[in-house]
Amino acid sequence: MAAEAARAPQLDQYRGFMLDHLTLCPQIRQTNLLYKLEQHFPNFKTSKHTFYRYVKKLREEHDLTQFTKRLTTARESTPPAEEAQVDFGQMKLKTMYGTTIKVYFFCMVLNYSNYRFFYFEPKPFTTETAIKAHNYAFKFFGGRPKKIMYDLDGVFAYSENYGDVIFIKAFEEYVRKIGYQVIFCHAYDPQSKATVENSIKKIKYDWLKNYEFCGIQSLNAATLKWLDTVGNKFISGSRRGGIPSDLFREEQKHLIPVCGSLLADKKRIFGSLGNNTVRYAGKEYELPLGTNLIMSQVQVEEEDDELLIYCCETGDEICRHKVSTGKEFVVKLPQSRPESVTLLKIKRQFGDDELFKKFFDGLKKQTPRYLAKQCAALLVATQYYDNQQLNEAFAHCIKIGICTFTQLMAFLIFKHGKDIAKRFLSVGKVSHYSKIAKELEVSENG
Repeated sequence: MAAEAARAPQLDQYRGFMLDHLTLCPQIRQTNLLYKLEQHFPNFKTSKHTFYRYVKKLREEHDLTQFTKRLTTARESTPPAEEAQVDFGQMKLKTMYGTTIKVYFFCMVLNYSNYRFFYFEPKPFTTETAIKAHNYAFKFFGGRPKKIMYDLDGVFAYSENYGDVIFIKAFEEYVRKIGYQVIFCHAYDPQSKATVENSIKKIKYDWLKNYEFCGIQSLNAATLKWLDTVGNKFISGSRRGGIPSDLFREEQKHLIPVCGSLLADKKRIFGSLGNNTVRYAGKEYELPLGTNLIMSQVQVEEEDDELLIYCCETGDEICRHKVSTGKEFVVKLPQSRPESVTLLKIKRQFGDDELFKKFFDGLKKQTPRYLAKQCAALLVATQYYDNQQLNEAFAHCIKIGICTFTQLMAFLIFKHGKDIAKRFLSVGKVSHYSKIAKELEVSENG
């Protein structure tokens, strides 16, 4: 009776759907999988016991066992190319000028050999840069493992509610494309990912501790050299022992090749030029006014006959062009020019706030030529002052009829002192705004 239920012919038509979800994330619970089936197939009906037996059989046939236990002791050894672990770290480094800079790094470690890969970025990792780091890791290893274990990081998933993992869309598409299985370890469970945790400690204290930062590209190049000569040469701390580079020679034979076209990213990064254009395929494509003032790089993707241009930081679309086949060198935007990225960002920041709208209208009238620059400066200020503080400044500017960034900053310095302003403004600007703030103080005190 149990064998018949396990086969459940009426469930075979949903086999592909179930395998797709089980392969992507083997730890998904049967109850969550049942819910997804009922959501996608309104006519789906079966008893829970039949369904659970069928899924159990499916897991056994395709080796898709759940990773559910909290591990408080050493994990069992995994076969070559079976599993890797991924984590992120950060470190403050000294520059050649004596200042301190924070760098962020991605680490992937193969469980069997303890063979490591690191990749550095100057900013916290986003889903896009994490995907790029995966591509570099697979190229470095010469293939991919069957499974990769992660912390439940916001770069990869929104949440994991008792096995119902909600992936970030771009990451889910990437995993399906490459074909490996994702395992999310439990929160506050460092034992699960001890291999990668130890590697992060190793690079921090054996390599980065006294490293003098001379640029992110230089750091990535130097790290590859360190991995080759030191990082992957010391005796592994795993129960297998031995040198990671020696064990890797055996493990590499079992890694699954990743086709170069799968690793290729359709989006390419270009620098936005001083004349507010981006050069692509021998032509310059115009960007919305002010784009080059707030971002030095944009992403470009060619799709059918269109050129789509995105903001590197947020992934938001900036503009699009028809791919030019004519003789013109500069391809202009249509006459109905969209608002600059700066204006779109600042409006999105304050939404329907009435005080901001009045201040912005005054800003357009009083400084139309420098509107984009003033908005860009205001956008930076929003990272250091809260909405209540800014609204007080807007109200002041509207009251006296001077709606400029200079007057806004003078009021903020008058009310909250120089310390906040010093964090994002030059010494000269702080000094200039402070003089106007002093005048405000005199007029306020009579």
